[in-house]
Amino acid sequence: MISSQIFKRLLQIAQYGSLTKAADALFVSRPALVQQVKAAEAKLGFFIFDRSAKGVTLTPVGKVFLEEGEPIIKNYEQLYWKCRRMADQNTKAIVIGTVPEIYSPLLFSVCRKYKKIYPNVDIVLKQKSFSDYFPAFLTGDFDITTDYMLNFSQDFLIDADAEILRCKPYQMDICVPTSNPLSSLKVASIKNLRGNTLMLHTRGVSKADDLLRDYLETHEPSIKIIDYSNYSHELLVKTEMENALLVSVRQFCFELPNFTHVTMDWDFPVERGIIYRKDSRPETKTFIGLIKQEIEVQDF
Repeated sequence: MISSQIFKRLLQIAQYGSLTKAADALFVSRPALVQQVKAAEAKLGFFIFDRSAKGVTLTPVGKVFLEEGEPIIKNYEQLYWKCRRMADQNTKAIVIGTVPEIYSPLLFSVCRKYKKIYPNVDIVLKQKSFSDYFPAFLTGDFDITTDYMLNFSQDFLIDADAEILRCKPYQMDICVPTSNPLSSLKVASIKNLRGNTLMLHTRGVSKADDLLRDYLETHEPSIKIIDYSNYSHELLVKTEMENALLVSVRQFCFELPNFTHVTMDWDFPVERGIIYRKDSRPETKTFIGLIKQEIEVQDF
């Protein structure tokens, strides 16, 4: 069996007749989408697509599988959410999705206040990888996303019955190895980066990074870009070894050894906002109410 999320991706590939076009629409890399198709076909035990230089076409069995499977998937999802809402009615907990290495000052502050008011309601933090994060939210693994993940949502929320509580955008800056001459600057502009190497999210991961990448590829060809998929300690090691500059957000970067944070004067804001489902339980809605208050008071 395959997940409903993968099934929907197979439908989009069939619609576009091209892995490249489907990958662009889904904001994923073509190699990643190819691997997902291969993994799905291996699980199913039959081929969904025939590949050629002109693109992809459905195999006879693939055509039957997608055409007859689409209403089944829709009915399954409706049944799942009906049962999930029934089960959640008696649950006294708020589940927040997190990702490794990064935390949210906004949610930390609200969790502390919420527990003082409602000590009997559990707050559960569920860690997910970037690739699994939004599929896990859509299938109900957690109730609330962290605010910075709005910048990474891309296409995942198109069909989601979700609400977004927007926060003040973050600004992207750079982390510079202390061995790099740019580390002496407090504020830098794009012209200071010419001839340097930037560590930047792989295309399709972050909206802000994609906008910056588009600008650099068009206007600043002398700035080399190295892709990375996830923020990690290993990324910092690679950045230092390459004597590169890590595009980052000040709020995500604590005191990093051998690095200096330099403010950039460019305008590539990082979208932020709490995402939650419209049919959230009362406990979650109360939590969201506290977030709204915190945003107003603390200017988050």
